[in-house]
Amino acid sequence: MNQRKLFKERKRVRECYEMCLSALGPQSRKVLAEMCGDNQPMDIDDTTSMHDWMGDALQDDEEWETLPGEVRNNADFMLYKLRKRNDGHTWRQRMQNMDENWRLVLPEIMEAYVDWRYSDCRPNADLLPSCYDFEINVFDIYSLETSVHIRRPPEARSVAEAIVMYGYLGTTLINPSLVISLRTLELMFSLRLFKASLSIESVCKVICYLYKTPYRQELRTAISDVFDIYLRMRRIVDKQVLAVLGHDTPNWCALYACPACGYELDGEPPMKWKWLICMDGNNSLKCLATITGHMRGDVRVFEDSDYYLPQSYVDRFADEVQSRRQP
Repeated sequence: MNQRKLFKERKRVRECYEMCLSALGPQSRKVLAEMCGDNQPMDIDDTTSMHDWMGDALQDDEEWETLPGEVRNNADFMLYKLRKRNDGHTWRQRMQNMDENWRLVLPEIMEAYVDWRYSDCRPNADLLPSCYDFEINVFDIYSLETSVHIRRPPEARSVAEAIVMYGYLGTTLINPSLVISLRTLELMFSLRLFKASLSIESVCKVICYLYKTPYRQELRTAISDVFDIYLRMRRIVDKQVLAVLGHDTPNWCALYACPACGYELDGEPPMKWKWLICMDGNNSLKCLATITGHMRGDVRVFEDSDYYLPQSYVDRFADEVQSRRQP
């Protein structure tokens, strides 16, 4: 590599490093500064020590090293840095694993969410520090805080529940590195009530703009995953409310969702046409037969609403069409 290419490579690495550094929280910058041998936390605009450290590292790479004879012609040894770890899990498998993991803790974090949302119950600020306390990066569109200190209460049964008690929700269940404030998720939910086409990517870009950090695809994926968990918590709460009101009977939505059609006054005369129903092809919700050997990616079942009929119930009418009736 000549001097010109080496200079361009150093410049590219420095720009990439500065972009990654701008997305770190204060605690992460402090840890990085300690790794670089600097006692002071590294600031985004002050990257002198970072440049020196990178320059030394690149200079060390320029020195020649004589390899032993037994590995000099070993292709596996020479090309090991060029190999990239391939994740053998498909997207469908990752979604299934995430769904099964969250399903186990949803009841307890749902209780913590209800306490946070509908009561003044908050974790005691006078709790003594313990080895279970931790600091984590956060996205909060209201406060624009970059990190939050979570002091795990004794009654918290898991890390996920402790995070929800403080008004946040982790992007992953196990060892989360980022949490989203519940107020931010509630704002996203309210916006999508009036603008259903509002995409998660648009919201993520707004958050990145407010935090002055570059937009990255993995951030959109993380926010999308945590928003799905937030919607599941809300559906569980709504389901419990409907059960208390007696609105959880079979076919209740079809019978009483329209007050004018479903409810009758005492002594009301019967009408000739009691119901007026309009529908289209509704192909987007039909259980269409897939191509042989292919399966849909998301095999989760939406069980928290009676809007969708179970597939086992729909399959009972698979042979109702004349052209497919069995002999």
